Amino acid sequence: MICSFFLRNLPCNGLISCGFKVKSEIVIPIFVGGENIGQIDIDSHAVSPFTKEDESFLEFVCKEVTQLDLSSFYKNPI
Repeated sequence: MICSFFLRNLPCNGLISCGFKVKSEIVIPIFVGGENIGQIDIDSHAVSPFTKEDESFLEFVCKEVTQLDLSSFYKNPI
């Protein structure tokens, strides 16, 4: 199961690192072998621009990334 999340109407009060114009964010983690190896993290200057379709597409992309041979990117291959 992929645990993605949306952040809307961000306060940018130092708890979340973002530009002062960022109002929303969608983050989809990438897990390989139970280890988080990265994420797709998209910010927006609009409030609530991301849809369930965006989330589904980005989850699909992350799943496809996990199928790639990424061992050349790591000192300790996965």
